[in-house]
Amino acid sequence: LNELQNHFAVIGLDFSREACHQAKMRVKNVVRGDLHRMPFKKHFDVVFNQSVVQVEADPRQALRDMLSVTKRGGHVIFTVPKKHSIFHLLEFLGPLNPVKWPSHATYWDEAGIRQIVSPFSKTVEIHPIWHGQLLVIVIKTDDK
Repeated sequence: LNELQNHFAVIGLDFSREACHQAKMRVKNVVRGDLHRMPFKKHFDVVFNQSVVQVEADPRQALRDMLSVTKRGGHVIFTVPKKHSIFHLLEFLGPLNPVKWPSHATYWDEAGIRQIVSPFSKTVEIHPIWHGQLLVIVIKTDDK
């Protein structure tokens, strides 16, 4: 992040006061706010969201909100856990599960991602990372 901040305007956003406090140690500009009521207009070339979409009750609305602050020709990038990944399997451990996501967490496959994204863009890239356990989704905003 330090290198990015030397070349680009980087703004962090989190709902949690504690998370914002921690983020300020790494990001110069941090705003406390809600994904669904972001205090920005179409401002960003790139919107990056890590490990939030899968815990949203309405992932399509979360995507709509991220796109609402992304400039035309920009990109929305987010990560989600892959269906049948170690994260998905850990959920069956119940109280022994070290990953404490809400019970409505969703796990994704390519078909599900394309279904959520299709109303917004025809251009979507899906990249598995971390030995295929996580998926990075890149959406280009030009299409619709």
